[in-house]
Amino acid sequence: MQSSDLPKIQSTFQNQVLIHPDHAAGNLKVPTSNQTDLNQKTPIAVAVLSIFSLAAVLLLGFIVIPRTRNVMYAANAAETLETLDTRIKNVNESLDLLYQSLTASNASDDTSLSEIDSGVLAANTSAATNSLSGNSLLLLKSIREVLERSSQVKGFSIPENDPNKAVRQQRKLAENISDKSELAQDLLKKKLLHLKTSSVPSGADLLKKDVEETTKKTDLYLSETDKTAKYYVSVSDAAIELYNISNTITSVNDIDNSVTDLTKIRNVFANYDKKELPAEMDDLNKDVVTVFDLLINFFKTVKTDSVSNPGNLLTALATFVSETKSLGVQTSIHELNFWQNNKALSSYKDLAKDYDTTIKKAGEVKEQNNYFLLPLIGIK
Repeated sequence: MQSSDLPKIQSTFQNQVLIHPDHAAGNLKVPTSNQTDLNQKTPIAVAVLSIFSLAAVLLLGFIVIPRTRNVMYAANAAETLETLDTRIKNVNESLDLLYQSLTASNASDDTSLSEIDSGVLAANTSAATNSLSGNSLLLLKSIREVLERSSQVKGFSIPENDPNKAVRQQRKLAENISDKSELAQDLLKKKLLHLKTSSVPSGADLLKKDVEETTKKTDLYLSETDKTAKYYVSVSDAAIELYNISNTITSVNDIDNSVTDLTKIRNVFANYDKKELPAEMDDLNKDVVTVFDLLINFFKTVKTDSVSNPGNLLTALATFVSETKSLGVQTSIHELNFWQNNKALSSYKDLAKDYDTTIKKAGEVKEQNNYFLLPLIGIK
């Protein structure tokens, strides 16, 4: 074969179709492929899986997760409210005891000066505010003894009666109220305010509104009880200090120091932060300031007139006693007005009902949203 024939042979070979002998005889069996069936089945499986996945997502998103959140919110709300309800009840019980101290005195309007018990100057006045006036008279007793030794004033007597035991008891009670109020406020800030601001599904939205309203009322109530307790601690301290001052006066020369001490106590109430003063307490606080103004002015008169015009002392004494008695009656009225007109302090019964209602609603929300899977994941 010549090399020139090679291209012809290659061309001929490329144009030929090779046929298998069996194919020519009709016996060739070409294996069939499963690819077509697999391609048909794959979309169905994917669709079924997608449906189940979507159902699971919908179940979680619209049923499981919302119900779980509602149950957890309701359980936390019920637990917090029950604890706070107990603490507020303890505050109210102590506050009632403080209020009951207002009914401890029985002085009549026509009681003479010599018959006035320095611890009982006006009916329906607390031990502390009552003792402000009473200890004012004890101060006069000390002044009278000093002046009698100088033979300048005679015939003025005040019965020996130390009211400090009752005042100290009242102070301890007021401190107890303040401590309990602060304990409840701490729980309110840490947990109840968190419940108030939490985002909840629609199944617990009404419960959340009740929690918000209860939180608001509770905060106001505890704020007023704490302010009231702290104020009575201050008044008790002032009453006790008046008694202590009365025991330090041994001569006219001691009056200057007493005036300085009295002025310091007076300024505590004259400069009392209005934001820290309980609602409706302003008139009573002014009476407390007036007690010290009367004392300070009288002491200054004693210091001056004991030397320059001793004849005015009896008039000054009578005037002071008269004004002190009138102030005692006025103080009792203002103190009762405070307790009667302070709406927050008198709101406990309504607040207790709100707690009962909200705790009950929390139980209902928990029951309505509960399902069998929750105990399995540790939620009860």
